[in-house]
Amino acid sequence: MKDEQLRVSELASDALSVFRVISYFDALSESAANADAIVRSAALLAECPVGAQWASGPVIRYGALGDPLDESRLATPTTADPAVWLERTAAEHPLDSLLLDRLQHVLRVAAQRSAVPAGPPLGHPALLEVVLSDKERREDRVRAVGLLGLDATRQVRAMAVSTASSKAALDLVAHSCPGRLAGRRGRGARLAWLGISAECGR
Repeated sequence: MKDEQLRVSELASDALSVFRVISYFDALSESAANADAIVRSAALLAECPVGAQWASGPVIRYGALGDPLDESRLATPTTADPAVWLERTAAEHPLDSLLLDRLQHVLRVAAQRSAVPAGPPLGHPALLEVVLSDKERREDRVRAVGLLGLDATRQVRAMAVSTASSKAALDLVAHSCPGRLAGRRGRGARLAWLGISAECGR
């Protein structure tokens, strides 16, 4: 966003202020900003810490000056949409509810615009690679977790094994993790499987 930073302290609750907030988030959406940039921009606008969390776990928080904060969770998503919140210590601003509504909407659009290819079917190894890669965007990894069919309320564990054959690797992992296995990463005898950690033997 090239214009001077908009801040809620400059706004009232009139129609023009509402329009400016909506336009602010529309510009973010049109710029194809990722989730981190969106939450950071929301924090700069709100002039207080802002956070977002998806049902699968990732938390994004930025301070009033656009500084990244730790991943403390202040809300729990109850739907596929991310939970969003303001950490305002002063009195609530009249536009806070609108700000949160637009923030959630733009994050939803960003997730739909995710770089995870639409082609791979449920459980495709490429999705597991996205989940495990620390180079992918947060929203891409969140979507990949969902496409793998994992229960977003439970922890998962990645297991890498090396055996003489693919069948031997599968047998070993299936014995250690008798629960459902979501997918694998790698080829031949070198495999990595993703499963529900609570069902994996120790």
